[in-house]
Amino acid sequence: MKTVPSYVICYPLWVMSAALAFFELLMVTRGLILRISTVTIERPYARGVYDKFGVLVLGLMGLGFAIFSEQHYREGVQERRLYGRFARVAVVQLTLLAAVGIAFVLIVPR
Repeated sequence: MKTVPSYVICYPLWVMSAALAFFELLMVTRGLILRISTVTIERPYARGVYDKFGVLVLGLMGLGFAIFSEQHYREGVQERRLYGRFARVAVVQLTLLAAVGIAFVLIVPR
């Protein structure tokens, strides 16, 4: 019965990870894609195509991450390593968020 509280904790951690992933992918990375396409693509209608296709691909990546992380956290509860797994996923997410943020600011100047 000790695992029931762990499962109760597991799903809020999963929701936080999934929310951060969707924010990171659909808001920040999409902004970077739009910024790069504005600089590199001359045709305005082509920018829209890249935007729509990018949203589709990023949305599918976010969905895949949500499915993966839910399974990863459930296995962490069974192995009694939930917090370590959450910390590992959070560090990867925050590192990617920082990398995209740096790329957004430095690589593609306004």
